[in-house]
Amino acid sequence: AVIAKARDDFAAGEYRWVATALNNVVFADPDNTEAKNLLADTLTQMGYQAESGPWRNFFLSGAKELRDGVNPVAAPNTASPDIVQNLGLETYLDFLGVRLNGPKAAAGGDIMLNLILPDVDETVSINVENGAMNYTIGRANDDAQATIEMDRSTLDSINLGQVKLEQAIADGDVKVTGDAEKFGEFLSLLDVFDVYFNIVTP
Repeated sequence: AVIAKARDDFAAGEYRWVATALNNVVFADPDNTEAKNLLADTLTQMGYQAESGPWRNFFLSGAKELRDGVNPVAAPNTASPDIVQNLGLETYLDFLGVRLNGPKAAAGGDIMLNLILPDVDETVSINVENGAMNYTIGRANDDAQATIEMDRSTLDSINLGQVKLEQAIADGDVKVTGDAEKFGEFLSLLDVFDVYFNIVTP
């Protein structure tokens, strides 16, 4: 009945209403091809009418997902050596804050770490509390549970996948003093994002 009503609204050009109604149908019954195809047609029409480029792209990407599924495609690698090695420390730490799984972090205890990068003469205190990560560059935390010392070049190599953290620790390129388990707990709170995620289907 919802699909029949949606077809009438589609014919009348009520695309936003059709998209809202059919979105619920698709989430309730992801295998309903009729609903998916009609929603794809609706998003296509909304994409054609969108004045905003990003909105157009989202609508048409949603329509393609409904018709073809989520297909990984070749994409440029933004984690190139030039970009990683020239990434400011503040930007890198902000990115770690974005990767922190807030609910998971909030369920655990507070974490206080110091990060020392001798080759660039940088010291950072990192605090995880209330499900959020905060940092202060240029100051060590006297109450830190663990201190991690490594060269910035080693950090870059780890981020580029050229060396594993465990191997760098075994080789002595990364030194962890204090409660190493707290450092491991911090690493376990960092999410790895899936680039190819669903935007209009469950």
